Amino acid sequence: LQKGIFMRLKIQMIPKTMYEKNVRSELTTTDWQQLSRLIRYQAHGICSICEAENLDLRDMDAHEVWDYIIEKKNGEKVYIQRLKEIIPVCKKCHAAIHIGHTKALGKQTHTNCYERAVDHFMAVNHCGYSKFVEKERKAHKKWLKRSKHKWKLDINRDYINHLLEERVEV
Repeated sequence: LQKGIFMRLKIQMIPKTMYEKNVRSELTTTDWQQLSRLIRYQAHGICSICEAENLDLRDMDAHEVWDYIIEKKNGEKVYIQRLKEIIPVCKKCHAAIHIGHTKALGKQTHTNCYERAVDHFMAVNHCGYSKFVEKERKAHKKWLKRSKHKWKLDINRDYINHLLEERVEV
């Protein structure tokens, strides 16, 4: 992969201080299920990252994409994890996106889910293992820095409410 080439599949590590804090945790179970189903249904069986086709709804996830914003209020820094969008992804891409979680899960369950996620990352991005390691290290460094702070969760209620206004019968 040449320098400057866009990588479609990116590693995203949620700060440790924000584990279990997400859209799903802020909505009712019914609303989260409706929202997730809507995101996956509107994808027509296509992963928004690797473009795998003919996926069943059960083979897809609704992935939350976050912006990390530092604002100053009254002279103090305020750390905000703000929802940017929710995108439909296949389970392989989701495992690679959250590679830190996938690695821990693989150790816990004695499975090769981490290795499969690494292989998928390299295939989607047309890169070798050294490029994957570089990206994983960079993401881990960012995770360490972000995990030092307490973040305020902003699930972007206007965006969520707009999505929930749409109804899907599946």
